Amino acid sequence: MEETLTIALGQLITGGQINFDEQLAPTIFDVDEAELAFEQAVHLTGEAYVVDGNLVVSFSSDATAKMVCAVCNEWCDVPLRSKGCHTVELADIKGDNWDIAQFVAQELLLEVPTYAECQGSCPHRDDIEKYLRKSDENSLAVALEGLELE
Repeated sequence: MEETLTIALGQLITGGQINFDEQLAPTIFDVDEAELAFEQAVHLTGEAYVVDGNLVVSFSSDATAKMVCAVCNEWCDVPLRSKGCHTVELADIKGDNWDIAQFVAQELLLEVPTYAECQGSCPHRDDIEKYLRKSDENSLAVALEGLELE
């Protein structure tokens, strides 16, 4: 399992294409959060090629985040999927190689939900239901009643 996916530009500049199907280490995520962790490999597939002086990398990635359930506070797995396409001018790349891992991590972090529940709907939800305020269908109408709008 690799921490980087380096794309060698040499063969691409001459009109080649690189296809990849790799497992990246979860350490590509530079995350230090109490309620978010990555422990499993990231699966990454895609292709890279050069067009008009630009490196184009198109990819799909799958990962699993571990988050604390918003209901029972137990850790649960949250699947993350992302598709991305990045274009970088060759003039902006220093050296003969370019690492895509940082972009994959950024794309997947954008997919992390604000909160998670075990199994999509925590089985302990019934246990806390009695502590939740019941929603009144007319609560907005009651709150707005008597309010003068200009």
